[in-house]
Amino acid sequence: MLSQVCLCCLFFSRGFYSCRWTESSSQRRKCRWLSLLVVTLMSLLSLCWLYICFAISNDQQNVNEVIFRTLKTWLNYFLVVVIISAVLASYCILLLLFALIQVALAEQLHLHWLHKIIFCFCVIFITALASGVSIKGREEWPTVLTLLQATAPFLQFGAVGALTLLSPFVFHRFHLAKTRSKMVIAGMFLVVSAAIFLCPLLIHSPCLIEVQELPEKPKLIGHRGAPMVSVLFYLAPPCK
Repeated sequence: MLSQVCLCCLFFSRGFYSCRWTESSSQRRKCRWLSLLVVTLMSLLSLCWLYICFAISNDQQNVNEVIFRTLKTWLNYFLVVVIISAVLASYCILLLLFALIQVALAEQLHLHWLHKIIFCFCVIFITALASGVSIKGREEWPTVLTLLQATAPFLQFGAVGALTLLSPFVFHRFHLAKTRSKMVIAGMFLVVSAAIFLCPLLIHSPCLIEVQELPEKPKLIGHRGAPMVSVLFYLAPPCK
C-alpha cells in the first residue's frame, strides 16, 4: 500500500515538474541540485514579495493613485498585483513540494522549459514592481522594516516548523548519498539550522519586551479613514 502511494506521488510530481509521465532512460544520473536550488530561491523570492505587498497594503489607495496618474485609467491595481503575486507564490511552493518529493524518492530533476519561462516572468514582474516602489513610493520601505521587526519572532517560528518538515527529506537523501555528498548535505543543513535557531539573538521586536520597558500609552489615536470619503467634503460645498 505504501509503495503504491509513493508511486502515485512520484507519478504526479514527475508529471507536474518535468512533464514526463514515464521514467527516462538516464534515470540513474546524478540529481540536478541546481534545479532544486532555483526552485527554492524562486519560492523564497515570491514569498518575500508577497510579504512586502502585505506590509504596504494599508497604503493601497496611494499605490492605485500613483498608477492612475500614469496610466489615466482607474482600476484596483494593488488588488491585481496581490492576486498575481499570490498565484505565483502558490505555484512556486507547489513546484518546490513536487521537487522535494522527487528528491526523497531518488528521482532525477528535470525542470520543464515552461517552468523556466514562468520563473523568468516572475523575476521580471517582482523586479519591476520593487523598482517602482523604490522610485515612486520610497516611504513604504520603512513600513516594511517596521512590520518585519514586529513579526520577526513569528517568522522564526515558521522557519523552525518548515525546517522540521524538511528534515525527513534531508535525512533520507543523506542516507542515500555518497560520502562527499553527505559532507555537503550535512554542512548545508547545519549552517541553515544554526542560522534559524540563532537568529533570535539578533531580533529586537517591540512585541517581546519587559513590562517595565513598555512605552506610555498614546493619548490620541487617529485613523485616516477611507480616502474616498474625504473627497466628498470637497465636492459637497458647491452642491446645493
